[in-house]
Amino acid sequence: MERPHVPKITHILRTYHGPSCEPELDGHKIRPLVGQHPREKTIQLTFSHFKGFKTARLSVENWVPILNDPAKRKRLEHELKDLLTPKVTQHLPLSMQFPADHGSISKWVSDRASEALILCVHTRDAATFVGLIILADDPEPTAIPTFHLGYFLGEKYWGKGYATELVAGLVAVFETGPRIRLVAGVDRSNAASARVLKKSGFKRLPEQSTADRDIYEIVVPSIDLT
Repeated sequence: MERPHVPKITHILRTYHGPSCEPELDGHKIRPLVGQHPREKTIQLTFSHFKGFKTARLSVENWVPILNDPAKRKRLEHELKDLLTPKVTQHLPLSMQFPADHGSISKWVSDRASEALILCVHTRDAATFVGLIILADDPEPTAIPTFHLGYFLGEKYWGKGYATELVAGLVAVFETGPRIRLVAGVDRSNAASARVLKKSGFKRLPEQSTADRDIYEIVVPSIDLT
């Protein structure tokens, strides 16, 4: 089986929220920003090197090793097919929708692997598949390295604090590395997701928010130690 493409992460997280965080990338490819940012050499975080993290109830790992193992990939594809219900995917962009006729889940996985870093979320004992985190390179140069964040969780994990635990855990991971900016967009109608961000330390950006959508950000670490 062909090894999945592993692009570099060089730049913010825009969190795409809801029971599924909705990515705003709508079909355009994520471009590696090789050579475009003066601090790039200090943030050489690649998909293959990002191992993941654990929280009290969750275990999060890079899916590249899973995709490189045919048996594990087959199991993941089966789990994803069950998890990607209409309610889970309703807020995702067209480029990430899973066909209603349950077309090729393998192609869906390969397409996601070519666009971004994907992290698999399981229960802490790794027995149950919970969802995915999507980390995509921001296509525009910014003063502070920037990533876009997306995630979605299975319906049975909604309303139980898993989203807050997941986002807070991710923020904690970036607290220990080079300074970066994480950005999140939330529909005004999605108050629960806004609360998730606020609990994790994100602040609303009034100048970038609109009548329909609020934009939040957090810079981590909060103190620049470089």
